[in-house]
Order: sequence, then structure tokens, then C-alpha cells
Amino acid sequence: MNGLQALGLGALGGLFPDALRLIRLRHGLRAPAYLTKWWFWIGLALLVVMGAVASFLSHPASALAAISIGYGAPSIFSGVLGDREGHARNMGGGHGAKALAPKRDPIARVIGPLRRYWSA
Repeated sequence: MNGLQALGLGALGGLFPDALRLIRLRHGLRAPAYLTKWWFWIGLALLVVMGAVASFLSHPASALAAISIGYGAPSIFSGVLGDREGHARNMGGGHGAKALAPKRDPIARVIGPLRRYWSA
């Protein structure tokens, strides 16, 4: 498999986590509101590029391997950085630690919604 094929199939694999999330929500009466948000599309592009690069760098032997690598890298990344139950804001859990208030700077406005979406 050449590098261009690995890039393309890795990018396709990077699309799979979000495609599966949309398929899971297919019975809703409306499309999810986050589809109109700019942060969703930035996050999607980031995950697609990450899947493509991971697949390219790993030199997969088959198309299935390239897609799997493209799926796995963004899935791990979004799972690790996802904001599950406010874990990132509540440093210390239930041990009396004071929860940190979310920042209202421009970077926090981008990262916050992405982390909440990736944890869904």
C-alpha cells in the first residue's frame, strides 16, 4: 500500500467515530444541534487529519489496517481528552477539592465544547 492510499483510508477511518455517533442518533426527529456549530467541524477535521497521519506513519499492509489505524488514533485521542462528568474541571474528585470554574477565554470556548462532544 502506498502512502497516498494510507492517507486516504486513514482519513476515512478518522471519520468513523463521528459517523457512528450520528448513526446512533438517526431516530431523532431533528439533526443534532452541534452539526451547526463551528467547533464540531474543527474537531472533525482535526480527527480526520489525525487518522490520516497515524495511518501514513504506520505504513499499513492492508486497507483494513489503514482504516483501523485511522479509526483508532482519533478514538483514543478523543476518549482521553473527553470531558466525562466534568472530570477536567473537578480536580480531585469528591475529596473536598473545590471545583475549578471554567475559563471564558477564547481557547476555553473552543476546547470546552469539543471535550464535552468527544466524551458523549
